[in-house]
Amino acid sequence: MIDIRFVVPVLIQIRLICYKETAFTAFARKALIVPTVYTALTNTQRGHFDGIGPIGFVWAVTLFVACLKSIDLGFTPRHKIRYIGPSRQRDKESVQDIDRDLGWRGFFELLTKYVTLRGIGWEWGSTLDTLPPVYREKFGRRSILEAFKHQFISTVSVGVLTYAMDNDDSLAQALGYERTWLAEYVSDVVQTIALASAAWSGLSLGYHYLAATVYAYSRATSQSFDPERWPALLDDPLQMHSVHDFWTNKWHVIFKRQFIMCGYKPVVAVCHRIGIKGDLARLLGVQGAFFISALLHEYGIRNALNNVHHPDTYPSLVFFQLSAIAIALEMSFERFTGRKVGGSIGRTWAWLFLLVTGVPMMRHWMHGGRLGYIAPPRLWTKRKLLIPFAFMAPSQEV
Repeated sequence: MIDIRFVVPVLIQIRLICYKETAFTAFARKALIVPTVYTALTNTQRGHFDGIGPIGFVWAVTLFVACLKSIDLGFTPRHKIRYIGPSRQRDKESVQDIDRDLGWRGFFELLTKYVTLRGIGWEWGSTLDTLPPVYREKFGRRSILEAFKHQFISTVSVGVLTYAMDNDDSLAQALGYERTWLAEYVSDVVQTIALASAAWSGLSLGYHYLAATVYAYSRATSQSFDPERWPALLDDPLQMHSVHDFWTNKWHVIFKRQFIMCGYKPVVAVCHRIGIKGDLARLLGVQGAFFISALLHEYGIRNALNNVHHPDTYPSLVFFQLSAIAIALEMSFERFTGRKVGGSIGRTWAWLFLLVTGVPMMRHWMHGGRLGYIAPPRLWTKRKLLIPFAFMAPSQEV
């Protein structure tokens, strides 16, 4: 039985925030943060996934995000919980305001939007101008085609990673090269690219199949379907022209609000209290947001599987903090020169920075069996190639 007790206080928080704000409901929402954090961080399922590290990682991240989301629900003002429509033009749905209880209908709508995390259409959510493109025409077909594309990318990238894992974590050894420092570093760079590609394709693959399923269900039941609620999860990361552009526009933003609420805003508030204001306060706030992101990723990998040795260093923490510093440098460059980092030079800088700083994190995640045993390509069957995420199943099962 999977331990999901941490979900209960979060559901109560969502119902409470649907009520008209009172001193009691505001206090109760904050008080429920404690049981959420306790039941999430003491979760009995954590690390128990029969050696399948990717599933353990996703579960650990889910537990950590539940804590962040509970903090969000505890401190979000009631007036932010108002549905305004993706394009801010749906007057009929905009009548749900802060002066009345949204009821159970509002609860289920809000629950749906919180599950999708980006909060599209809600006062507190991301707006379409800050999200990847929307498939307004031929939504179902384009979603399936995108899923097929990412299935291919996922298969290739996971194949590269597991091929290295099957050869003492070295592509150089797998290909018959002498394990010199240069050969090993090139191997690690290739594995870093493959890990980023696996994350990109895995997230996109699951999202597009989910979107296509919701679309098919809506069509089959003659219900309305609004494609604006389902923009692509990620823009094309390969087209980044700076580190700031990568994290802000190209990578996914499903945890952006949690990082802002739990990292950016508290740091900026402390800065203002001690007299630090302006750009410096905002840059330190960005550092705080990336710190929460780093904690999420460190917690995820260190709790993916039990009885696995981890280094005393924290590569994920270093990677995300360096990313925040790189963004600060880019913003400072723009302010002092009046020119944005971009073009071919900006793209080259972003690629070099992310690869060089990402290699230590990849080594922490992929080397030493920290994600368990994942069957290498030599053990794959046709079904393992074609079924989404089948690589996570034991080789004898698929």
